[in-house]
Amino acid sequence: MPAFSSRTEGYKAGVFLLFIATIVFLVGFGAPYWLTADGVVSGVSVDSHRGLWLACSTGSYLGYSSTGCSTFDMTVIPGWFTAVRALESLCTTGLIIACIYALANNCCRSVSGPQSKVLEAMAGFSGILGFIGCMVYVGKYNDILNKDIWDYDWAFYLAAVGSGLVVIAAIVIAVNNKPVDVQPNTGGMVMMTATAQPQPYVVQPGNYPPQPCVAQPGYYPSQSYPPPKAGYPAQ
Repeated sequence: MPAFSSRTEGYKAGVFLLFIATIVFLVGFGAPYWLTADGVVSGVSVDSHRGLWLACSTGSYLGYSSTGCSTFDMTVIPGWFTAVRALESLCTTGLIIACIYALANNCCRSVSGPQSKVLEAMAGFSGILGFIGCMVYVGKYNDILNKDIWDYDWAFYLAAVGSGLVVIAAIVIAVNNKPVDVQPNTGGMVMMTATAQPQPYVVQPGNYPPQPCVAQPGYYPSQSYPPPKAGYPAQ
């Protein structure tokens, strides 16, 4: 019987939330919509959006005229941006491993021995890394963005919310990580289990077991007597 069927309802809800949060985070992690620009700079219309890996634009901006998406130049991106990408990448790797572990641990084996805490530890640590990366991103870009043009977009919010939900899912799993006793289906019949051990007979006052007949002093069983001697009347 798979281990998942013997889990508590809270544990099942936590695992379900973990998978949903992972999907939400992965969409935000890969989409080039962490920032969006829509406005006019020096008389030039700007329509641009970017994520952690791609920058896409239409029109002309800062002397560059292009339409489409391109990767970032690794020689000019700041160190904090590289750190954010590293944190989010570690979060992504940890969540994928956690989801695979959840499937293997709950669907491919039965419950035996103490319950492992690997799943909630891995998921929780990964979610914290992802959330820290989002906060670093906000803290740095708030100092350099032109708020009249640039703003945070939907992919950033998905990544932030997804990583937060992962942490919540890890807490729910940790609190409810215990198996429940599953009774076999007996079709309505009451199953009796003989567990009593044979007990020695204890003699109580007034309650004696049957005893064999043993001759006691002064008690004689019936005997055969010889016939009377001649000259004496029969007695």
